[in-house]
Amino acid sequence: MDQALIALRDAGFKLFADARDAGQWEVAYHALCATLHAAESLEDEHACTFVEMRAKECRDWIDLHAPEHKHSTRSAQSRGHEGIFRQLTITAESARLRIELQKRHGRPMAPLAATKS
Repeated sequence: MDQALIALRDAGFKLFADARDAGQWEVAYHALCATLHAAESLEDEHACTFVEMRAKECRDWIDLHAPEHKHSTRSAQSRGHEGIFRQLTITAESARLRIELQKRHGRPMAPLAATKS
């Protein structure tokens, strides 16, 4: 396994926790995104699940304690959008499912564009 990439994934986890604890939701969000990218490169479905769960927790905390925050579900809906943390849960779940499917089939799935000639 790529030790540098593992270190980046773990640094993303740490940055997320520090940002969340400081109430810096944008930094926390981007740290989770970076962590997810590293997890995808490592084909680490457990880290994808971690990102998914932390994104849900952030969304729920903001919705309960800061419903007027720009990243709350209510604020996002008022602009006709899903919240960023909700979007991240979907992205992380999709990444996890993609990794699980690749492992089950024993090979990476070819992009759709590669099948067109």
